[in-house]
Amino acid sequence: MVKTNYVLSAIAQKIARGSRVLETRALSGGISAEMYAMTLQRVDGTQETVVIRRHGPIDLAANPNIAADEFRLLETLHQIGIPVPQPILLDTSCEILPTPYLVQGFVQGAPDFAPADLDHHIDQIAQQLARIHQVDIQAHDVRYLPHINPLHDRIFSKMPDSLDESINERAIREVLIAAWPWGQSNADVLLHGDYWLGNILMRDGRLLAIIDWEDAKVGDPLYDLGNARLEMLWSFGETAMHQFTKTYLAHMPALDTTRLPYWDLCTTLRPAGRLDDWAESPEQAQHWREGIQWFVQQAVAAIKV
Repeated sequence: MVKTNYVLSAIAQKIARGSRVLETRALSGGISAEMYAMTLQRVDGTQETVVIRRHGPIDLAANPNIAADEFRLLETLHQIGIPVPQPILLDTSCEILPTPYLVQGFVQGAPDFAPADLDHHIDQIAQQLARIHQVDIQAHDVRYLPHINPLHDRIFSKMPDSLDESINERAIREVLIAAWPWGQSNADVLLHGDYWLGNILMRDGRLLAIIDWEDAKVGDPLYDLGNARLEMLWSFGETAMHQFTKTYLAHMPALDTTRLPYWDLCTTLRPAGRLDDWAESPEQAQHWREGIQWFVQQAVAAIKV
C-alpha cells in the first residue's frame, strides 16, 4: 500500500516542490498494478489530479524495468498524438517506495460497457487500434519492448500439466502447437498487448484515452486484433465483433488476415483457468465460456478451409 501521508507527500514534492496533497483515493480495476488518484495543490494555488501507478510483483519479475519502459512508451505516444494519459514522473530510485512507480495525468473518463451509440463506440475503438498499429516503430524506437514470437516459442514448446477443459484447452493447444510457427506476412507493429474495453476511457460517447500499457509488445498486428475480437464478442456479441473487425481492416487495407484464425485461437488461451476469477458472477463466467466455444469453432472452421 502506498497510501500513507509521508509517501504521498514525498511523491507530491517530486511532482511539484512545495505542493500539498488535498485528496487521495484508490482506483479500482487494476489487476496487475496498484493505482491511486491524488489531487495536489501547487504553491500558486492551482490544483492537479494525477495517477500514481506501481506495478505488481508478477510484472516486475517478468521485467524489472517495466515502469521505465511504460513511461518511455507513454512519452512517445503522447508526443505523437495517440490518446494516452500524460506521463508526468518516473521514479526508479526506490527511495520513497520499495519498487519503481510512475505518475501520469488523470483522465476524467471510464470504460463504457453500455454505450448509447454502439456503432460509433465500436468504430472509435477499432480506429484507435489501427492508429496504434500504424505508429512508425522505426522512427520511434521501441526496441526495448519484447517481441511476441519468443513468448509464443515458450508457450507452444510443450503441453502444460494443468489444462482448462471447460474451454477444451487441450484441443486448442494441439492445433496451435502443431502449426507454430505459422509464419508472419505482416510487418511488425507496436502492440498494446491487452486491448479491450476495460483499458479504454470514454466520456459522453468520445474516446479519451487508452490506458495500461504494461503489456505492450512488438509483433504481428493480428495478435491485438484477435484479442480485441474476443473481447467484442463477449461484451456486445457476434455482430459487433464483425463490425469491429471490418472497421479496423478498413483502416489497415494492406493487412494479410490469412493467419487471423490462429491468433483467434491463441487469444482464447489467455483466460484459460481464470474465467471464474475474472467474472463477476457464475453466469458471466458461463457466458464467456460459451463465447470462447463459438470463437474457437469459427477459427477452426477457417483453418480447415
